[in-house]
Amino acid sequence: MSSISNLNINGAKEERKEKKPEIGLMSKNNEHIFRQLYFDGDKQFYGFGEQENKAIKFNTTITGYSEKYDVNLSYVFNTNKPNNHLIVKAVYDKSPDSEYLIKLDPKTGDTYTCRGFEIQRKTGGKTITYKGHRGYINDIEIITGKNYLISSAEDASMNIWNLETGEKLLSVYVVDMGKLIFITPDNYYMATGDALTGLGFNFDGKVFPAEQFDIKYNRPDYVIESFGYFEQDMVDLYHKAYLKRISKLGFTEEMLEGKINLPELKINNLNEIPLKTTTQNISVDLSMSDKNYDLDRVNVYVNDVPLFGTKGMSLKDDKSGNIKKKIDIPLSKGDNIIYISCLNEKGIESLKEELSVHYESSDNTKPNLYLISLAVAEYEDSQYNIRYTINDGEGFIKLFTENNSKNFNHIYVDTFYNASCTRENVLAVKDKLMNTDVDDYVYVHIAGHGLLDDNLDFYFATADINFAHPSRNGLKYDEIEGLLDGIPARNKLLLMDACHSGEVDKDDDFAVNTVTDGDDTRGVTMFSTKATGTPKTGLQNSFELMKLLFADLKKGTGTVVISAASGGGYALENEDIENGIFTYCLIEAVSKGRADVNEDKEITVSELRTYIFDGVKRLSGGKQQPTSRS
Repeated sequence: MSSISNLNINGAKEERKEKKPEIGLMSKNNEHIFRQLYFDGDKQFYGFGEQENKAIKFNTTITGYSEKYDVNLSYVFNTNKPNNHLIVKAVYDKSPDSEYLIKLDPKTGDTYTCRGFEIQRKTGGKTITYKGHRGYINDIEIITGKNYLISSAEDASMNIWNLETGEKLLSVYVVDMGKLIFITPDNYYMATGDALTGLGFNFDGKVFPAEQFDIKYNRPDYVIESFGYFEQDMVDLYHKAYLKRISKLGFTEEMLEGKINLPELKINNLNEIPLKTTTQNISVDLSMSDKNYDLDRVNVYVNDVPLFGTKGMSLKDDKSGNIKKKIDIPLSKGDNIIYISCLNEKGIESLKEELSVHYESSDNTKPNLYLISLAVAEYEDSQYNIRYTINDGEGFIKLFTENNSKNFNHIYVDTFYNASCTRENVLAVKDKLMNTDVDDYVYVHIAGHGLLDDNLDFYFATADINFAHPSRNGLKYDEIEGLLDGIPARNKLLLMDACHSGEVDKDDDFAVNTVTDGDDTRGVTMFSTKATGTPKTGLQNSFELMKLLFADLKKGTGTVVISAASGGGYALENEDIENGIFTYCLIEAVSKGRADVNEDKEITVSELRTYIFDGVKRLSGGKQQPTSRS
């Protein structure tokens, strides 16, 4: 918020304070108000509310989930025996001058008094005030061993304070059961699940959705660091996840420093764009501006697929904060939901402009299908040979070519098996995919070993890979997904039947220098060293961590990704079916129509995902846990 300039003691005028966005909840409809608080003394904290007697449970990763409890929501005398804190007075008369809740700590003799929106602690002849709620306080909990005071109030927040200083460390909001938002006093935040949709910023007198400032203020590493509860290794892990996120978006930390300024984008010919058209392309005339910074890029999404890839259309060469640009957008047959926005060089995004155009095509030409299969059973280093990957690749091709010609104009097939499956050969197929059409389909299937390098980045094991150094000849995950990034085709599916195919980051759940039995397990995990201090996050891998923390990664390339195993898991083979379990379930789902739950003769991605997930877990006895991203 802006403030009036003041004069310093020397009479010189101080600089006007920088305008900063102020964060808050967009709606009160789904707020969960904590009525009672409880800490069990074993790194678990509970906030009890009124919705179906449910409690929000917080563990050491600051993630949360809901459980049912029998909750006593009385405001009468109550003893909290586990922590030996006694409520000596509880009067539900919430007025600014009333002392309506008093707690006594028998160990120290300190008293805690609630008045209006404030808490006062009297200790050793001094008074410490905890001020920051915007509603009457419901309950407080003192955790002396951790030096925390935790309070809940009618403003739907649960605040965590430094017990000795009165400094507010964090505010916690629940926008729905299990959807949590953690906010620091500096407006940095961390949101679990899709809780981000309940968050907004007040900036310069206007309200904006959180995504406008997300790249700057969505900082889980700052959140857990400000809490002061976690070891530095945990902070470093979250920071690494953030760095990977901004790297994927083409930014660095240095680029994101500086004052906040919101760029603007306007579609000048908006009123000229029809709601329905028989022309495949529409043209948008854009004016983009930023008062303080150069513009960096423009993003165009059509049905959630980025027209110019994940990094958008670069505007860097213009070196300007005022740019006019005309962009032609090819339409898919049927409905087209289009979002357009621009970003400045500090990573701040403009408000999205939305268009909806229905394209009625007179062209009855069917789309093309592109099938790409990567499978390696025989490696240059033969000790890593496995049995059924070629079966998987051939089964994938057969699945989508037999009896499928009636659905497509042409089916293009590219297979990279054994010796032909090299990094250079696979990456060369991108040129072919750049010639696809927007309505075409591209399916990629991968079967073989997955490896991790010293940085725990995922590589698919090509035939000539160096197993001790996967980056030598290995196919990195970003390169695999990059095959589908920015291509015209908008119907894209990536199926990965390899271990660690969920993406991985440092986590002490992984084995060291371990080679698994190639007869029944795909995958090698190899580390040159193993540090002792990498903490468990409570999350299986960075894929899940990044999905939890950063909503924009769900957009990605517009590709649906279904992988055989989570980042710490294994992709299993079964000699009875002579396939990897993942690919076997894929074949069963499609060839026998078992994924067609509603029996409408069509299998949606959602139906396919559900069938594969359930089938893989069942056939592997829970040992294999698929993951998905769309």
